[in-house]
Amino acid sequence: MRIPANRLSHGWPGSLMWFPKGPTARCFRICWWIGAGHPPPVTAPWCRNASARSTGPHRAVIQAADPAITGQAGSTLPAVAACLQAMHRPATSWTWPQRCCRAWGPPSPNRCREPHFWEDVMTIETPPRSGSAARIETDICIIGAGAAGLAIAREMIGKGVTVSVLAGGAKTFSHRAQFLYHGRNVGRESFAPGKARFRMFGGSTTRWAGQCRPFDPVDFEARPNMPGTGWPIEPGVLEPYYRRAAALCDLDDWRFDPPVCPGLAVPDAGDVEPVRYRHGQQVDFAQALGPELEACDTVRVFLDTHAVEIVAIGQQVSHIDARSTGGHRLVFSAKTYILACGGIENARLLLASRASGANGLGNANDLVGRYFMDHPFFFGGSLDLAAGIGPEAVGALEGYEQAGIAQRSHGAFALSERLRRETGVNGAAVFFVSRAAHKSSPRFLSRGGVALTRVVDVLMHRELPDGRMRRHLPALLLRPGEVGASALERVRGAIVKRRTLAARFTLETAPNPDSRVRLDPTRRDRFGMPQVTVDWRLRDSDLRGLDLLQRGLTRLFADGKVGQLNLHGARDADGYPVSMEGGKHHMGTTRMSHDPQTGVVDSDCRMHAVHNLYVAGSSVFPTAGYVNPTLTIVALALRLADHLLSADRSKRPVQDKAPTRSDRSQTLKTF
Repeated sequence: MRIPANRLSHGWPGSLMWFPKGPTARCFRICWWIGAGHPPPVTAPWCRNASARSTGPHRAVIQAADPAITGQAGSTLPAVAACLQAMHRPATSWTWPQRCCRAWGPPSPNRCREPHFWEDVMTIETPPRSGSAARIETDICIIGAGAAGLAIAREMIGKGVTVSVLAGGAKTFSHRAQFLYHGRNVGRESFAPGKARFRMFGGSTTRWAGQCRPFDPVDFEARPNMPGTGWPIEPGVLEPYYRRAAALCDLDDWRFDPPVCPGLAVPDAGDVEPVRYRHGQQVDFAQALGPELEACDTVRVFLDTHAVEIVAIGQQVSHIDARSTGGHRLVFSAKTYILACGGIENARLLLASRASGANGLGNANDLVGRYFMDHPFFFGGSLDLAAGIGPEAVGALEGYEQAGIAQRSHGAFALSERLRRETGVNGAAVFFVSRAAHKSSPRFLSRGGVALTRVVDVLMHRELPDGRMRRHLPALLLRPGEVGASALERVRGAIVKRRTLAARFTLETAPNPDSRVRLDPTRRDRFGMPQVTVDWRLRDSDLRGLDLLQRGLTRLFADGKVGQLNLHGARDADGYPVSMEGGKHHMGTTRMSHDPQTGVVDSDCRMHAVHNLYVAGSSVFPTAGYVNPTLTIVALALRLADHLLSADRSKRPVQDKAPTRSDRSQTLKTF
């Protein structure tokens, strides 16, 4: 059975595919338990999968439903057997789904990939004997195979050190691995923890849009009226690493000079200034860096290897306790350890490592998990250009599908560094993107319109429930006029294909110790690790940057006769747009500071309390800025790699060439 490419869903793998009606469709339908975040028992006889190849590069999982789930006995399983037979697979192959369409956004050549290497290497294929554990000894152990972990691993090639990388997923997407990321939002509404991250080799770089911009110098400074700001490093420290990171992120230029806005006169000392973003083209780090890692025998990547505890003795990590996908115990022993699992998972693993203390590893001052930050994103209106003015006047993005392919950079407008430095206001920015006009209309962004969007997203499996039904059903029922107007607007938008320049805003949030990641005391994953609860909180002062930006933009466009900026969208009781959600940019939970009383790691990203454990990624950010974090994540990772290599250089000679696989000593042991 061959599924047409246009039938593939391009959302999160809660709804993997769209199918026509009928019994065959029912057997492929992803049931409510996936949307609710409850995996089926592995041993259930109805848990099987079939893999269908589309006409393009996508692969999709097709999950069969049991009559106990669908309530339709006698219709589903025969259809499954027929489909399996059509795909030349035995109907008795009961396995867990291993592959799916991995695109979160519109498909493009660099967003989806076929498995093309490591079919029989870089993973422990044979489980150890019963009652024993596999022990892997190495110089450096990196926990995590996303942007930070892979950037560091690549820097270690040919440097005379052996490296083990623990990838918490496989080469292709697996629901079984992704379920390990499930958790709950208990603060402001945002994407569910089980959706906001991607657990596979390459991490979330396998789906991001490649949007990059370095932090502004003011982002590193302590600002008045913003407690907790200030980095323990100067902005100039990262400048050479930003240049190297730009190459690693496949940007067309490492410079971020302001865009030229034809016909728009921008004051030199204004409150709003134009800035530039760049987009990488080959942004999947697994695809870009994987072949290099495979060719080097001093770096070993262990796929589907899940760290469950960091075991420390005193101020030194002794080993990493991990599990294979089948639940077999693995032990990784190294001289140096690097935690690079992302802004949420870094905190989760430290908090769950309680062998040396009930509060978790390195958490004597109760700072691990605190200061959680994300970028609030929302569409807040549109720009109607004046006659004779084109989108280039505001550096508009011609469409998300163009980012990184036909369009490698675009402009935006941000609060000026001068204003942020003098007043201590938080950062804010907006860029304009060509989008369906009805999605930026007042009706679409009303309370009822947003409630309709959220509920439909859950019902269509584009989003996990995570309390959304409870939050939005009242508005759906109590505001029928807004709901009806929004629904009518959507119908019109489907018929009349009109586009507009939608205004997408993003904010910097001030550091807040009450915004935090905790362990859930009642829910655990299949390895026994507590799941997370994310309590994302904002301050009232975070609205200052938005208000100043919107007022400044209105004046700038009116004075420059560029067009009319239409700002609309309902606000909640706290004054924030009801359509606002997080940007999936998880930061701050292991913040950097010179003082152990105010931070978890020092300026070299080494944990204050554990001398051979470093943390890489956005969890070390003391402040969030307003820009996407990946470029800074990679720059900090490259700086950390240089630090580790310089500390090791006096102890061992640098190899010009990595040894071959036949020369490598065996490090796999059992005990």
